[in-house]
Amino acid sequence: MVLLAGVQATYASTNAIYTVHDVKVDVTAKSAVEAREQARSQAQRQAFDILITRLVSETVAEQFNEFDDAFIGTLVQDFEVTNEKTSNVRYIGTYTFRFKKNAVQEILTNNNYAYTDVGSRPILILPFYHNGIQTVIWDAQNPWMKAWNDGASFQGLVPVIIPIGDLQDTSDIQNNQALSYAPERLSSMVQRYGAGEAIVMLALPQWSNTQGTPPAPAQNGTAITPDNITIMMYRTDTQTPELANRLNVSASDVKQGENIFDVAVRDTQSQLRKDWKRKTVVNNTSESTVEARVQFKSMSEWIETQRALKHVQGVQSIDVLTLTPQKADLSIKFRGSESRLRLALAQANIILTAPSVSFSPSPMSNQSILRYDLYLKKYTPSQRY
Repeated sequence: MVLLAGVQATYASTNAIYTVHDVKVDVTAKSAVEAREQARSQAQRQAFDILITRLVSETVAEQFNEFDDAFIGTLVQDFEVTNEKTSNVRYIGTYTFRFKKNAVQEILTNNNYAYTDVGSRPILILPFYHNGIQTVIWDAQNPWMKAWNDGASFQGLVPVIIPIGDLQDTSDIQNNQALSYAPERLSSMVQRYGAGEAIVMLALPQWSNTQGTPPAPAQNGTAITPDNITIMMYRTDTQTPELANRLNVSASDVKQGENIFDVAVRDTQSQLRKDWKRKTVVNNTSESTVEARVQFKSMSEWIETQRALKHVQGVQSIDVLTLTPQKADLSIKFRGSESRLRLALAQANIILTAPSVSFSPSPMSNQSILRYDLYLKKYTPSQRY
């Protein structure tokens, strides 16, 4: 048995899910030294809260408030200060924290908390807004697009990308094409942004007047903020747009310093995370193993496949059982269901086929087993053989 080079270290220490970036703190104390010490402790707590919120449900996350700073410190692998300012009594800093994957998972499994440690590929968000006359995306008066640009995050469990609206973007998808886009053009756009898929976020505003129509714009041309918004979320990875979810946001949900579009962005991102957790959640189950065959035409293809495997999250280990000039047999150890494993591999553009029965004994067993094929998405079987 040969360990796939570098995979174990990747799973143990560099899993992006367990890294929290851009933690900002601002502390005033009796001295700069004291302010810096308090800031680090405060940033560490904030980072841990963000991490736990990624991994578990909101209800379970609340149970981690009882952990003290000293214990949280034992879960930190390392941290770095990416920006800081100091005065005699004040410290402002921005931190990145990396947590120990195995230690955090041990807490979760020992307490039988269901969690996920598989991150989604970035999602390309297409914020269409119905302004009462047409459905726009590339419009200077699209408040829904502005809110996404201000509030979207490229980190976390489900990172999102907002298109910049350049000439290529406006050619690929246009105003009034929320549900009538050309699939091949949208696919090109998704690939250009390095996303896993695109989701159309269609915002339908409502006003409290009797007609439910938008009031006249303000004198500066700015549209009047609606009293309610309905968000229609459409998946685009099928032949036609498919309604995946629907959210309603009202003025009563808005807190001080926000507007209704800010709330809608936050709620929508929260829904994306909930949906992803539902697909990838795992609890304190025993480990499972599948054996998969990787066939390749050249050593460069095999090396490329290994590199992709290093980025797979949610897998305990990958071992090479046999290796020949054109084939490798792998043993993949994982927790959770087979569909969860397949989804985790898909985030690294790796396809795991449905199993077939192998009547030749496994290198690990004298019994016939289910045999899977595994390959990079770019190398379809017809291209390789």
